[in-house]
Amino acid sequence: MESEPSVLVEPGWLRGNLNRKDLIIADCRYRLTESDFGYRQYSEAHIPGAVFLDINKDLSGRLKEHGGRHPVPDEDEVIHLFEKMGLCQDRTVIAYDDDGSGAARLYWLLKYYGHNDVHILNGGINKWASLGFSLTKRAAEVGECDFKARPNRKMIALMDEVRRGLWKLDLIDCRAERRYLGIEEPIDTKAGHIPGARNIFYQNLLNSDSSFKQPSELKNLLSGISENPVFYCGSGVTSCVSYVAAEILGKKPVLYAGSWSDWISYDDNPIETSK
Repeated sequence: MESEPSVLVEPGWLRGNLNRKDLIIADCRYRLTESDFGYRQYSEAHIPGAVFLDINKDLSGRLKEHGGRHPVPDEDEVIHLFEKMGLCQDRTVIAYDDDGSGAARLYWLLKYYGHNDVHILNGGINKWASLGFSLTKRAAEVGECDFKARPNRKMIALMDEVRRGLWKLDLIDCRAERRYLGIEEPIDTKAGHIPGARNIFYQNLLNSDSSFKQPSELKNLLSGISENPVFYCGSGVTSCVSYVAAEILGKKPVLYAGSWSDWISYDDNPIETSK
């Protein structure tokens, strides 16, 4: 990027850099309950030059017995996708959505596999449109490229690592409090949380327009977190918002990517339902 790199970019910056040949924009909109929501929205209107990435088909791997509802795609899958979409290390990637989480998932996935020049459009397409900036229906044309996958194991926690670290890790459950407490569970087969985890709802880190709150507010909301907090949610998507917020504060967070849906796939894993 031309200016000092940061996690977030504002709509004005993106508008001024739309014509850069080394810039790739990725539309990551989705809804868990509507499998075609993101592509329908992309087809109706998107930021000029944006490619579309599907949360299930592109940003998740094949479902298995373990690994959660949105498994991390393996290296071969990622290389094929990123090269086809032009998301290679010699290009700046700007991810956006309309709720904060899809873009954060791509941000984490790219960085995990070794692409560090990736950023999130703060406030996403809604903030972009509210400023009167242009939208299009025209599908983007991107040239393929070579992606070199270099997984960063420091960014991810596996189930056995979480289990060995119970009551030692700074484990943070990013779901709504009612799910954390096991009062309700609308998606997964078991309710509750991982023992020792505390609850900080990811949506509290965002403004009503899905932009990230100011660093001073994030610092208060995430007060007491360690240098290496381990975030999880239901399937490793919305917890990426918390991961990004921690990075904004200069932390070196970790994502339990399999999250709750992976944890409960092991019958002998313990479950808590109280704070």
